Amino acid sequence: MIIAQISPYFYPHVGGVEKFTYELSRRLNNEGHEVYVISHLHNTNLPRYEKIDGVTVIRLKPLFKLYKSVIIPHIITIIKRIKPDIVHYEGLAAGILEFDAYDAPKVMTYHNDPLLSSDALYNFLGIFYRNSFWKRNINKIDLFVSLTKYMLEKSPYLSLVPKEKLRIIPNAVDTEKFRLFNHDKYSLKESLGLEEYFVLLFVGSLERWHRYKGLEVLLRALQLIEKNDIILVVVGEGSLKSYYIRLAYRLGVANKIRFLGYVSETKLIMYYNAADAFILPSLSVENFPTVILEAMACKTPVIASDLPTIREIIKDGYNGLLFKRAEYRELSTKILQLYEDTRMIKRITENGYNEVITKYSWEKVGKQYMLLYEGLL
Repeated sequence: MIIAQISPYFYPHVGGVEKFTYELSRRLNNEGHEVYVISHLHNTNLPRYEKIDGVTVIRLKPLFKLYKSVIIPHIITIIKRIKPDIVHYEGLAAGILEFDAYDAPKVMTYHNDPLLSSDALYNFLGIFYRNSFWKRNINKIDLFVSLTKYMLEKSPYLSLVPKEKLRIIPNAVDTEKFRLFNHDKYSLKESLGLEEYFVLLFVGSLERWHRYKGLEVLLRALQLIEKNDIILVVVGEGSLKSYYIRLAYRLGVANKIRFLGYVSETKLIMYYNAADAFILPSLSVENFPTVILEAMACKTPVIASDLPTIREIIKDGYNGLLFKRAEYRELSTKILQLYEDTRMIKRITENGYNEVITKYSWEKVGKQYMLLYEGLL
């Protein structure tokens, strides 16, 4: 089977959609399928054509970029040249202007709604897109996949899609890479210079479009915690990094935070293993954050915002802890719960790990996509 994955961004660009596209494509290739990833050339130093783990990656210069969107009408030319049996779109439009320009079954994984921002033009364009281009083109996609039941039922975009075209397949994590290390946590912390601390971990983009990740909530929660041996490690880069550093100084917690910027995947897994708690303080609905699964796969306890999509993954007190969105006082209380209760940590990490292995490994999720493809041929 020839499969074309259309993703607006791809490695080495970092993000959840990029990781999803890579992992699914790699597994499809390992099953003997011919897989192409077509994306936009976000860095002119990157090769336009290359092989990554057996997957052919084609990067195209966009006609133009607007906010996070990229428009690449000549993707159609590449698709016609490849002649795929399945075209799989990662996200809303993925740079395509005409979905029916090539006659093959089409699947779209719907990763998230465009989130409202303080930018009026951005919000206007999102509404315009939904009421014009999206409405006109949803009949040209054969199946839409949501990562969660909530998004399938509540998304203003998916609400326009006929129910018979909707499916749910969850996100996944590579449980061979993201796993608990054999050596003890203290030795790992020592290698990272964290041996004296109870370590909190935040992983996420610090770009202004990702302010909904809620790092400010976590900084304010840290201000309320009167423990000198609790430290926050922030993995991520972006234009708001300097703002968060200034805020940390204003709040008097700069000495309790380490901003690492981007780190390699190998290093990231080390930090997951070293962390005593992973914090996801999201302010807006995220469809299915990969980072939750990565933490759970490494047996790191998760504290997350009590949002509808997160509740489909985390059951409070069973495989993680939840706190009311933006309530930094409650978040500080949850952090101290874990700090003081090692039995709770053991219970929720074991339950979280078992959930990942039984539901969210790429071995299981990849098979669901193969069955989806086969059903369209």
